[in-house]
Amino acid sequence: MNSKEAEKKRLDLGCGMLKKEGTIGIDFNPDTQADVVHDLTRFPYPFEDNYFEEIYCRHILEHLPDLVKVMEELHRIAKPGCKIFIEAPYWSSYRAFKDPTHVRFFTEDTFDYFTASSAMNFYSTARFNILSKKLELSSKKSVRILGLFLPITFFKLFNNLISNIYFELEVIK
Repeated sequence: MNSKEAEKKRLDLGCGMLKKEGTIGIDFNPDTQADVVHDLTRFPYPFEDNYFEEIYCRHILEHLPDLVKVMEELHRIAKPGCKIFIEAPYWSSYRAFKDPTHVRFFTEDTFDYFTASSAMNFYSTARFNILSKKLELSSKKSVRILGLFLPITFFKLFNNLISNIYFELEVIK
């Protein structure tokens, strides 16, 4: 990591035991790698406005009951142009349903509600650009092999063939 990268303020939201290197980890559980112990359902989060340049949300947003408030809070603590990297189980994956602590599911359109161009953006004033969306195929070997020959849209026709969805958002202020 070069010195400029080391200077970036990065947050790992709900870091658990796998905190991303070079980040400030926040989690409700004191027995994790968290630098800050805080219940992520309680607002505000214990950070200044316009503080972070990157925020990582790896398998945490599906556990939080109020996605609108979470996104507004991430918007508040993020600097303009901050990148937010999100990983969550895809809505049709058994992984989305098997965990009893999951309270929501994610599709390609989930974060459209926070963009300026959405007709449904009236839930929040927090705005983001969606820089990328990516689907990840199941780890089943047969699915991976088929993925070499078939477009990802084919796999959307069947449940449990796509395991995760990834987003990269940019904070607009």
